[in-house]
Amino acid sequence: MLPNYKIDPALTPHSQNIVVISNLLPWQLTKPLLYADESDEIPMAFNERRLKKRKSHPDYENLLDLETFCLDSRRELKKNKNFQLHIVGSGIPYGLEEDIFYHWFALGYTNSDLTSLPVVNQGTNLVPTIHINELVKIIGHLVNNPRSVKKAYCIAVDNDSNTLADIVKAVSRLFTKHGAIYHVPLEEFEQTYPKDLVYSLDQKKTALDLLTSHLPVESNFVEDFGKEMNLVQKNFVNNMRNTLKAFLKSHNLKPIKILIHGPPMSGKTELTRKLADYYGLQYLSPLDVLDNRKRYLRKQIKYCDHQIELLNLMNMSENENFDFDVMEEIDRNESNKPEDDSLKSEGDMNLETLSGKLMAYMEELRTLEELASKDRDQYESILRDMYLEVLRRKSVQYHGYVMDGWPDSYEACQLLFAKDKKEGEEEEEEENEESEEEEEDKEEEEGVNRALELVNKNLLPDLVISLEASQDWALSRFIAFMSDHPELFSPKQSLHEMDDRLGLFAPSSTHLFFLSDDMSENENEEVGENRWIRHFVKDYQLFR
Repeated sequence: MLPNYKIDPALTPHSQNIVVISNLLPWQLTKPLLYADESDEIPMAFNERRLKKRKSHPDYENLLDLETFCLDSRRELKKNKNFQLHIVGSGIPYGLEEDIFYHWFALGYTNSDLTSLPVVNQGTNLVPTIHINELVKIIGHLVNNPRSVKKAYCIAVDNDSNTLADIVKAVSRLFTKHGAIYHVPLEEFEQTYPKDLVYSLDQKKTALDLLTSHLPVESNFVEDFGKEMNLVQKNFVNNMRNTLKAFLKSHNLKPIKILIHGPPMSGKTELTRKLADYYGLQYLSPLDVLDNRKRYLRKQIKYCDHQIELLNLMNMSENENFDFDVMEEIDRNESNKPEDDSLKSEGDMNLETLSGKLMAYMEELRTLEELASKDRDQYESILRDMYLEVLRRKSVQYHGYVMDGWPDSYEACQLLFAKDKKEGEEEEEEENEESEEEEEDKEEEEGVNRALELVNKNLLPDLVISLEASQDWALSRFIAFMSDHPELFSPKQSLHEMDDRLGLFAPSSTHLFFLSDDMSENENEEVGENRWIRHFVKDYQLFR
């Protein structure tokens, strides 16, 4: 096509505009310049002014030759006013589906027990990136206003480049507790890259070369035309949380949050466990949460005992009458350290700190052991704290949960889903900023939604399933279960307990409340959170 334009400009009676989108690998082996007045010889970043000095790896000489051919053709066609050509040297695009960076997001999302993410080699190489929305703006500007850009070659990158290790660490902070990373050689990494994507061998090689090449580049083009194109200069690492939201939205990854409610022996636990297994959700029941917390406390107590014993042995070793058998004991204790990451996070502590933590863990465990003797308010208050600890885990926030039987009353729902005091104060400050006139117009609506405005919608279930069963049916099912497992029960005592549980369920648990369709005449005018809450209330079931 280009040779024909050179032979006969008449072949372009109308405006012809070509935008070539390339990557930055043709700069891969470019010799860096050093700042003259810097004693530590910091290399200068590459920019469009050093276009003729770029040098590529032999594997990408064809790409370099193509860019050179396009630039030469543009110079030869300079007199043809109907023809325009630009080359965009783009950093690695990120945002939405992520593409090259998808591997780390997929690892983090699909592994709930993940503690760290892999980095190729040392990860000290600078990786130029650009948000996909900003890249689209740049290309759109070159297509719509080609004559306004005199430069034939434009570098499209974010204003700040990050190392590969910084990028992976930022992703790790979204999915793991401490944002940890570990280093793997390229040969090992390429065996698993990319996760869940199908790349050809050439695509895979290009992606790995982009991730492992050191490319310190900056864009004069973005500096010159950024305001005109309304570019929002972003930093990949600093913008990681918004990037994750876009990733989840583009892949339609929404947390599934379900609460199953119903009388004893109605099949709640069986249904809840099946849903949790099928969808890979966190299973939550009072008994399960309590057992897990006790198990955690026992591990922490064991760890603190171990550390205290080790410190005592080390203090003994400083004594003049030191026995070499003590050193053997220290080595043995070191080799038997627990491998649980949550225990290692305690770090090195002195004897006083460890003793204090040990007492606190033992006191909490004692409280949980005596929980059955507490009244309902104390029981639910302690249960709430354990539930919130689980609900605030990152894996639960991204995937969701299934609750089995609790909360089982309006008061319990208020206790668990209520906003924190800080959130409530912020909400109240925002409401106070509204004018008196707006408050009068919304008085009736606020009265209806007042309870919902006080809950944390990030914790609130999306679906409430209420199982119904008559008392006679539940008793007959319980008797059948007793006959199948007679060794587990004392018949008279168990039947009385079942009667008591069914008797307590009816008055203490609440009826289901559905909001009618004619609640608000102006529902179609609602936007944002209020509209979401109203649709939630209309479509699903809430306790009252």
